[in-house]
Amino acid sequence: MTAQQFFADLPDHFHADRATGLAAVFQFVLSGDGGGSWHVVVHDGTCSVASGEHPAPTITVISSAESWLKVVAGSLDPQVAFMTGRLKVKGDIGLAMRMRSLFF
Repeated sequence: MTAQQFFADLPDHFHADRATGLAAVFQFVLSGDGGGSWHVVVHDGTCSVASGEHPAPTITVISSAESWLKVVAGSLDPQVAFMTGRLKVKGDIGLAMRMRSLFF
Protein backbone atom coordinates (compact mmCIF):
# COMPACT_ATOMS: atom_id res chain seq x y z
CA MET A 1 0.00 0.00 0.00
CA THR A 2 1.16 3.54 -0.70
CA ALA A 3 0.36 6.64 1.31
CA GLN A 4 -1.79 7.88 -1.55
CA GLN A 5 -3.81 4.64 -1.51
CA PHE A 6 -4.14 4.82 2.27
CA PHE A 7 -5.65 8.31 2.17
CA ALA A 8 -7.87 7.49 -0.82
CA ASP A 9 -9.31 4.51 1.11
CA LEU A 10 -9.48 6.24 4.51
CA PRO A 11 -13.14 7.36 4.29
CA ASP A 12 -14.13 3.70 3.80
CA HIS A 13 -12.56 2.90 7.20
CA PHE A 14 -14.06 5.88 9.03
CA HIS A 15 -16.28 5.06 12.03
CA ALA A 16 -18.89 7.82 11.83
CA ASP A 17 -20.63 6.64 14.99
CA ARG A 18 -17.45 7.44 16.96
CA ALA A 19 -17.22 10.99 15.61
CA THR A 20 -20.58 12.46 16.55
CA GLY A 21 -20.07 16.07 17.60
CA LEU A 22 -16.39 16.08 16.61
CA ALA A 23 -15.02 18.85 14.40
CA ALA A 24 -11.33 18.47 13.60
CA VAL A 25 -8.82 18.72 10.78
CA PHE A 26 -6.04 16.13 10.74
CA GLN A 27 -3.06 17.25 8.65
CA PHE A 28 -0.54 14.64 7.52
CA VAL A 29 2.88 15.61 6.20
CA LEU A 30 4.78 12.56 5.01
CA SER A 31 8.33 12.77 3.72
CA GLY A 32 10.43 10.49 1.58
CA ASP A 33 9.47 8.09 -1.16
CA GLY A 34 5.70 8.17 -1.70
CA GLY A 35 5.27 11.07 0.69
CA GLY A 36 3.11 14.14 0.37
CA SER A 37 0.55 16.16 2.30
CA TRP A 38 -3.07 15.24 2.95
CA HIS A 39 -5.70 16.58 5.28
CA VAL A 40 -8.71 14.82 6.72
CA VAL A 41 -11.71 16.87 7.78
CA VAL A 42 -14.00 15.26 10.34
CA HIS A 43 -17.19 17.12 11.06
CA ASP A 44 -20.07 15.67 13.09
CA GLY A 45 -19.88 12.13 11.76
CA THR A 46 -18.58 12.89 8.26
CA CYS A 47 -15.10 12.48 6.84
CA SER A 48 -13.46 13.93 3.75
CA VAL A 49 -9.87 13.64 2.54
CA ALA A 50 -7.98 16.01 0.25
CA SER A 51 -4.39 16.30 -0.82
CA GLY A 52 -2.40 19.34 0.18
CA GLU A 53 -2.17 21.42 3.29
CA HIS A 54 -5.12 22.83 5.22
CA PRO A 55 -4.80 26.46 6.42
CA ALA A 56 -5.88 25.68 9.99
CA PRO A 57 -5.38 22.05 11.05
CA THR A 58 -6.34 20.96 14.55
CA ILE A 59 -3.52 18.43 14.58
CA THR A 60 -0.53 17.82 12.33
CA VAL A 61 1.16 14.43 12.03
CA ILE A 62 4.68 14.48 10.59
CA SER A 63 6.46 11.29 9.59
CA SER A 64 8.19 9.55 6.74
CA ALA A 65 5.76 7.77 4.45
CA GLU A 66 7.56 4.52 5.28
CA SER A 67 7.08 4.91 9.05
CA TRP A 68 3.46 6.05 8.70
CA LEU A 69 2.57 3.03 6.58
CA LYS A 70 4.19 0.76 9.16
CA VAL A 71 2.13 2.42 11.91
CA VAL A 72 -1.16 1.96 10.05
CA ALA A 73 -0.24 -1.62 9.08
CA GLY A 74 0.39 -2.43 12.73
CA SER A 75 4.06 -3.32 12.34
CA LEU A 76 5.24 -0.18 14.17
CA ASP A 77 3.66 0.81 17.46
CA PRO A 78 2.58 4.48 17.24
CA GLN A 79 3.82 5.20 20.77
CA VAL A 80 7.24 3.74 19.93
CA ALA A 81 7.29 5.77 16.70
CA PHE A 82 6.45 8.92 18.68
CA MET A 83 9.01 8.26 21.43
CA THR A 84 11.78 7.57 18.91
CA GLY A 85 11.01 10.64 16.80
CA ARG A 86 9.77 8.70 13.78
CA LEU A 87 6.32 10.24 14.28
CA LYS A 88 5.76 13.82 15.42
CA VAL A 89 2.49 15.39 16.45
CA LYS A 90 1.71 19.09 16.67
CA GLY A 91 -1.54 20.36 18.10
CA ASP A 92 -4.20 18.46 20.01
CA ILE A 93 -2.46 15.31 21.31
CA GLY A 94 -5.82 13.99 22.50
CA LEU A 95 -6.94 13.76 18.88
CA ALA A 96 -3.85 11.72 18.06
CA MET A 97 -4.99 9.21 20.68
CA ARG A 98 -8.46 9.09 19.06
CA MET A 99 -7.23 8.42 15.51
CA ARG A 100 -7.11 4.67 15.94
CA SER A 101 -10.73 4.52 17.13
CA LEU A 102 -11.92 6.86 14.37
CA PHE A 103 -10.21 5.27 11.39
CA PHE A 104 -9.02 1.76 12.19
